[in-house]
Amino acid sequence: MCVEQFQQTSSVVESDICGRDADKKMIINWLTSDTDNMLSILSIVGMGGLGKTTLAQLVYNDPRIEGKFIVKAWVCVSEEFDVLNVSRAILDTFTKSTENSDWLEIVHTKLKDKLRGNRFLLVLDDVWNESRPKWEVVQNALVCGAQGSRILVTTRSQKVASTMRSEQHHLQQLQEDYCWKLFAKHAFHDDNPQPNPGYNEIGMKIVEKCGGLPLALKSIGSLLHNKSFVSDWENILKSEIWEIEDSDIVPALAVSYHHLPPHLKTCFAYYTLFPKDYEFDKECLIQLWMAENFLHCHQGSKSPEEVGQQYFNDLLSRSFFQQSSENKEVFFMHDVLNDLGKYVCGDIYFRLEVDQAKCTQKTACYFSVAMNNKQHFDEFGTLCDTKRLRTFMPTIRIMNEYYNSWHCNMSIPELFSKFKFLRLNYCRYLKEQPSNLHELTNLHRLEFVNTKIIKVPPHLGKLKNLQVSMSSFDVGKTSEFTIQQLGELNLHGRLSFWELQNIENPSDALAADLKNKTRLVELELEWNWNRNPDDSAKERDAIVIENLQPSKHLEKLSIRNYGGKQFPNWLSNNSLSNVVFLKLHNYFKSSLDGIVSIGADFHGNGTSSFPSLETLKFSSMKAWEKWECEAVIGAFPCLQYLSISKRPKLKGDLPEQLLPLKKLQISECIQLEASAPRALELDLKDFGKLQLDWASLKKLRMGGHSAETDNGFDSQKTFPLDFFPALRTLHLRGFHNLQMITQDYTHNHLEFLKIRECPQLESLPGSMHMLLPSLKELRIYDCPRVESFPEGGLPSNLKEMGLYKCSSGLMASLKGALGGNPSLESLGIVELDAESFPDEGLLPLSLTCLRIRDFRNLKKLDYKGLCQLSSLKKLILGNCPNLQQLPEEGLSKSISYLFIGGCPKLEQRCQNPGGEDWPKIAHITTVFV
Repeated sequence: MCVEQFQQTSSVVESDICGRDADKKMIINWLTSDTDNMLSILSIVGMGGLGKTTLAQLVYNDPRIEGKFIVKAWVCVSEEFDVLNVSRAILDTFTKSTENSDWLEIVHTKLKDKLRGNRFLLVLDDVWNESRPKWEVVQNALVCGAQGSRILVTTRSQKVASTMRSEQHHLQQLQEDYCWKLFAKHAFHDDNPQPNPGYNEIGMKIVEKCGGLPLALKSIGSLLHNKSFVSDWENILKSEIWEIEDSDIVPALAVSYHHLPPHLKTCFAYYTLFPKDYEFDKECLIQLWMAENFLHCHQGSKSPEEVGQQYFNDLLSRSFFQQSSENKEVFFMHDVLNDLGKYVCGDIYFRLEVDQAKCTQKTACYFSVAMNNKQHFDEFGTLCDTKRLRTFMPTIRIMNEYYNSWHCNMSIPELFSKFKFLRLNYCRYLKEQPSNLHELTNLHRLEFVNTKIIKVPPHLGKLKNLQVSMSSFDVGKTSEFTIQQLGELNLHGRLSFWELQNIENPSDALAADLKNKTRLVELELEWNWNRNPDDSAKERDAIVIENLQPSKHLEKLSIRNYGGKQFPNWLSNNSLSNVVFLKLHNYFKSSLDGIVSIGADFHGNGTSSFPSLETLKFSSMKAWEKWECEAVIGAFPCLQYLSISKRPKLKGDLPEQLLPLKKLQISECIQLEASAPRALELDLKDFGKLQLDWASLKKLRMGGHSAETDNGFDSQKTFPLDFFPALRTLHLRGFHNLQMITQDYTHNHLEFLKIRECPQLESLPGSMHMLLPSLKELRIYDCPRVESFPEGGLPSNLKEMGLYKCSSGLMASLKGALGGNPSLESLGIVELDAESFPDEGLLPLSLTCLRIRDFRNLKKLDYKGLCQLSSLKKLILGNCPNLQQLPEEGLSKSISYLFIGGCPKLEQRCQNPGGEDWPKIAHITTVFV
């Protein structure tokens, strides 16, 4: 059982499209042409896999139509055409909100109010409805838009188009030359045909069998990409599967599926549980595959996550999945492939659609159900004959998307007795688990991460094979879920213990039996920060932490606000040989003040200590004065990153064993002397003396006052950039005496430069346009004496810039510094004393994102300065209390994201509905006010 979130898509990757220019031109001409009709409808008609949705996406996202319509909406209809649900989905998408009413009249009234007087574009994707009365009910709510409104439909059926009385554009199969081009792109390296003419000859015959379907060409081309022998191509050409009789299945896709290895067939088939036409997260799908034991992990080989990544990438490379153009972590599957999955799976995988009759197949092992917002699925009795059920996956459909909240008063009757996997993650309304959960004798895995569960069944520990994953345990929050009960559970993954000071009897901690939780790989032990423990409490803390000894398989450990005077014995006896991350962190009112020296009680006296540790962090151990490690020759052999902060008394040298460090962070340790000759990354603030190979540094962050280095500069008045020829990232902060940054040579590697809170700094590095040619991001924070940008302007490759609390002189020189910079995409400005912004010609035309914040005196946005930004997509306005309204002319049609916050006068005018400025921004896809 699983609860997840899925989304639909109107995005498309244009690089994968060919041969549709004429179709696109025709539809755009139809959309932009003048007409006397109040509402016109066009249906794109064609068989599955032909590219109807892709063509509609191309048109929908084309900038030529942006200014033609006040509002746009994309709604995927799919096979079920329920008048109320479709109307509600259209309203939700237009208003970017959720309509909960079950009264059609109320929904239609709101929809008419939204569209009245506005020219709109509505795309209805994948329509199957052939009932004219149903369509006419929906259409009646859409006829009140302004003249020139359009509805674009995609459908496989000409009868559907006739039902809607629409114009029709019949999408044809790709022409032969485009078929070959698309096939070759996926079958051959660099689109180049193979030198062996046998490949080309067989390839042309295979292309012919694909029938001009783009999806089929991509899929079969991807299949052949790794086939190295002509004989492999011949076998695929001669496959009997090409003669498949089912008219709903594309033969080329069936051939591609047939040649998948068994493990990929299983993972592909699992997808059929999910609704059509949605986007999904890759990591989420991999986790589901893991839970179903689909990933074949061999002893000592890759982790399950790595195997899952490999499986996913294999399916992606064979075109079974496609990547969203808007979010590289989001993917989707064509509905024709979904049909193929249902065909090959038979009744083993069963998906119950929204408002479909509550019936299931008795042979179903995997079952999913889609519900509308606030719809309950408590009809478990209808599944009583589903004796083979292994997975139950509910999803809720809200605003045409699928979400991971489940409002259900759950009971677990006998029919679930064969469940193997129960996932209740992010069920934020769930406070307790069913009392008879322990009766699910076949349950192998239970997850309840990020829930409010405060009660678990008392006999859950009787399920000896059950793996339990939970994110946190709040000690003492309830008497119905105690720390002793954890001892009975086979815990997996990550677990945080909070409020450990509430353990009154330390033996309760021992009962948690963490030492035998061999699958618990990440552990956090935390006491409340707002306390001053007395001696008795400190002694109890020491016993509690001793009793919470984790297993030797632990990989990550964090200890926060521990009040004891010494480290637990299990930390020093080499029992944590697999730990790669260790953090000891304390806040103000609770500290390890009793620990003056770190030595054998921390890393032991053996020949080796923390053999796997890669990251070690100490914070706020205010009494710590010395680190003794001479006795352990092999301590920290794998340590790469060391962080020490807020140790004002720590002095002397760091242990010699730490010389191989790659990354070092030191903060507020003014008496410390350190040497890290191999370090490539440094983060330093208020440190003592440092010896490094400065010329090899890749990343440097420095701040504070006290600093002594071995290369001759004191980092007080001058920062010599030439001392750091390999730097890629430089961040200087809080140097109150720094006056200049000097350089004489070109720095080809520096890509990021941030200067913050340097009140005496008078200038930026000179000749930046020549000496910093690779700089991509520049941020200047609170440097009031910097009055201008360097002569020659800014580097031509600069893409992002942030100016915060800068002088008026620096802002005055901005126009000249940018100089029509063709690369700058993002600009953020904070605390500028201006009543109008931006001046005409100030900002480069390449800008796609503009952030304006804390302009206390800003009263208006200059339309002329904004309207020229034809590439601007994102506009963020924050903390401008006197900004009264948007320009009378409105905002650029190119803007797709608008955020307004801390601007009370403007926020009132931009409310939807009714705000005076709302019509000026109603066309924007995403608006936050």
